[in-house]
Amino acid sequence: MKTTTELNSKIWYRFLKVIYVLTFLPIFILAFFSGYLSTEPKFDNEKSYIKCSDGRELGFNENGIFLYSSYVWSDNDLKFKQMCSPSNFRALEKNYELISIYTQRNWIKAIGISFLWMIVATFFFELIKRIFYYIVLGSFRPQK
Repeated sequence: MKTTTELNSKIWYRFLKVIYVLTFLPIFILAFFSGYLSTEPKFDNEKSYIKCSDGRELGFNENGIFLYSSYVWSDNDLKFKQMCSPSNFRALEKNYELISIYTQRNWIKAIGISFLWMIVATFFFELIKRIFYYIVLGSFRPQK
């Protein structure tokens, strides 16, 4: 066998091409969405704050609070209620509002990462194909 036309007449080669494409497509799709997934908006602790019912605004950094999202766990909830209460007693009802600020998604970076990973995936699969042709046909660029 010296050409890809001769290879196409073999059932094992056609089956291998199907496996190649079924492996390439999900990896290429994952590479396409990688930029979108890696540049998701993040919770900004420096700009987010607590607005008490009496109008005071309390920042997280100066009060030693760090949140990963706008979800407030029960221990932070108690801390917020105590910080917003007029005296040292513990408030039972929610007396604050969490003002959540998120960083925006950088779309140029997301598109750049996606294209970079799509190029890497395409190059990798092309390299696999060329190595296969070299092993089976003895040439990196076989004749048709």
